[in-house]
Amino acid sequence: MYTSVYSNLHNATSWNGVQLVNGQEFDTFLATEVASRLYDAVGKADFTSHLSSLASTGFAQDSLQAILEAEHPEERDWAVGESLAEAWLSREYDRCGET
Repeated sequence: MYTSVYSNLHNATSWNGVQLVNGQEFDTFLATEVASRLYDAVGKADFTSHLSSLASTGFAQDSLQAILEAEHPEERDWAVGESLAEAWLSREYDRCGET
């Protein structure tokens, strides 16, 4: 899924650069791990549950539901990159912890 582009070491500090390679594994990674972080379904469900417990009347519940279902289109290019980096680091950290 990736190739190593550079690697260096200076005293106690090391750094590595990788380049993600397009292919089936990368496509699956984007569609699962990155998309999960980008759309944050778990976080949204937790937030909805918390807010729902605060709405005590039928009107409040209906109003809350309308707000939670509203679409908020916005430019989120930065969020895609952030989600990709987070998913990659989580994957690499988990893999390093297994050794």
